[in-house]
Amino acid sequence: MTTAVPPSRCEIAAWLVAAGLLLLVLKLHLLSALLAGLLVHQLVHLLAPKLTLIRVHRTRGKLVAVAILAALVVSVLTVGVISAVEFFRSDAGSLSA
Repeated sequence: MTTAVPPSRCEIAAWLVAAGLLLLVLKLHLLSALLAGLLVHQLVHLLAPKLTLIRVHRTRGKLVAVAILAALVVSVLTVGVISAVEFFRSDAGSLSA
């Protein structure tokens, strides 16, 4: 059995800073932005190794993964806006009925 090494002052300071920043995120109502950023971070790290199958280097793969995610998000938003505009212009979405 190994004995636990007590945390250094730098580690304790880092924990306190992280706890303070998490409380600040909650106070400023930025939790959804934090979760969205963490989701993008995880998706990039999941996609980058998969891109080595098509001969993209790992560091360049992260850049390609971000570009793919950005294009996907822009495409979905564009289709959503166009669909909403078309719905409200149609008879089914008409407010005059």
